[in-house]
Amino acid sequence: RENLRPSFKIMEEALGRKNDRIEGRTLDDFPQKTPADGATEISGGNADAVAILPTRGGMLSLFSDDNIRFPRDVIIVPGSFNPPHQGHVGLANAAVKAIKKRNRKRLSEFPDSFSSTTIINSMWNKLSTESGSVPSVFFEMSVTNADKPPLDSAEVQRRVDSFRDISNANMPDDWAILLTNAPLFSQKTVILDNFIKSYGQSPTKMTFVLGADTMVRILNPKYYGNDRDNMIAALEDMMQKGVHFVVGGRLEQGTGGIPKFVNGQEVIDELPDTMKDSMFTLLSEDDFRLDISSTELRKKQSNL
Repeated sequence: RENLRPSFKIMEEALGRKNDRIEGRTLDDFPQKTPADGATEISGGNADAVAILPTRGGMLSLFSDDNIRFPRDVIIVPGSFNPPHQGHVGLANAAVKAIKKRNRKRLSEFPDSFSSTTIINSMWNKLSTESGSVPSVFFEMSVTNADKPPLDSAEVQRRVDSFRDISNANMPDDWAILLTNAPLFSQKTVILDNFIKSYGQSPTKMTFVLGADTMVRILNPKYYGNDRDNMIAALEDMMQKGVHFVVGGRLEQGTGGIPKFVNGQEVIDELPDTMKDSMFTLLSEDDFRLDISSTELRKKQSNL
């Protein structure tokens, strides 16, 4: 079943052309590489990042390293995607909505001379009709592992191809897959900081979309030599790089066995105000709730 469409906005940014110019240039103008080829580039030390774009002809590995031109408002969804599922897609879509809402709020915070309702609504309506106002989503998968051998290229191909099993109607408007040589979160920010350019005065350069459990681990001093000051310093470095987080929650067993929704709010509240206000957007239960387990999906697949 073919359910892929071209990521025109990502292609436009990479080529530096408008959409009508892109449609006039065929993919035959680019090296036809597979996701497996991209994985081999990374595991062989020839690239730190490879962008794989969904096209009508399949998933193609077209750009690597500084040839990747990340669009404005780029959203990074890290994961192993074994397999990719509706939870990943739902979280990505919730993040897109959250970023658009955040951008609209920023417009409303212009100085008084620019903040009338009429002007703000006019500006937002103009932005919302342009492709650049819709954040692009990269599903990021590290080919290398901190304490295991790199993923086999055939395994990377299998996981990437599994995205074709997800209905295109449910995918974000503009999306691609990003293979990296960055198993650790600190490595992801360093690599992406080199490739993503800043836009204007916006403090946000890249938005990472995480589940609450991953976010709590990032903020655990245990991973910073059991030193909270080291953890805060690491966050300050991320903030300087323009890192922003959107965090999705989940249900857990609460007191008396009553389910409780958690999104890491308690941990965020312990951070300095300048960080928690600028670096984190926590999704409410109405925004998104993750109840899908990749482990359970793999078990079901193995029983088929």
